[in-house]
Amino acid sequence: MRPAHLSLLLVITAFTVSPPAAAETSPEDWGKYRQAAMEVMKGHISAISLVAFGKVDDTGYLQNHADGLAAAAAELGAIFPPGSGEGTGSLDSIWSEPEKFAAAVKEAQDSAAALQSAVASGERGAIAGAFRGAGGSCKGCHEDFRAEE
Repeated sequence: MRPAHLSLLLVITAFTVSPPAAAETSPEDWGKYRQAAMEVMKGHISAISLVAFGKVDDTGYLQNHADGLAAAAAELGAIFPPGSGEGTGSLDSIWSEPEKFAAAVKEAQDSAAALQSAVASGERGAIAGAFRGAGGSCKGCHEDFRAEE
């Protein structure tokens, strides 16, 4: 075996035999991660709104934005682990009222899925209505679980 092949084999073996260590994620890093995820959602919502309300013609990516929003919403329940809120702008009610928060997350996920379906239908009225529903679920969650900026 040539030395280059042996080196590659050793690297591959190292990654397959020893899994990466689990990270101890600080509340600050969780906050940064959540902020990035929310920015992704905000970007998709902004793009969808411009098309849904006729300010920009659909460039063929509206479904991609709806799919991206639904994918980001699917992660919402996982990015608020216990102990990750300190200093992040997330209200303690996320963890002190977990059933209420879980219901808000489900509503956001359901409304994102409804918007995804409406976009797939291509019907402008359905898209606008589903967009309003998604926006309402975002607003409701922010009112109950996000600190004022």
